[in-house]
Amino acid sequence: MVAMPTTEPTIDRVEVVEAGIKLRLGKTAEVEEMLEGRNLETDDKAQAILLQLAMTYDGMGNREKAMENYQRFLDITRGQDIDDPDVVRLFAGAGLRLATILRDQGEYDQA
Repeated sequence: MVAMPTTEPTIDRVEVVEAGIKLRLGKTAEVEEMLEGRNLETDDKAQAILLQLAMTYDGMGNREKAMENYQRFLDITRGQDIDDPDVVRLFAGAGLRLATILRDQGEYDQA
């Protein structure tokens, strides 16, 4: 049996999955704690977790918290290339949902 080396990307990927599980269990406060102290501007995995958090609040009907986190993500990533697989995977669905919310609020230009 060959031991797999532990690398930072693997650890980071596990955190994204762990956050997803916690969010499915409704543990949003724990996920918010996971994001504390992380540099969202440079930490792609934290950005993926932030998107998951926004989508969870959205699914729970907490539009205010969802919009706060969607907007935070957009502000952080404005002008950046999004190439992290976890962020890309979540971005399409989050982007469509955010556009729908903005349209429903009458903010057609932002949508």
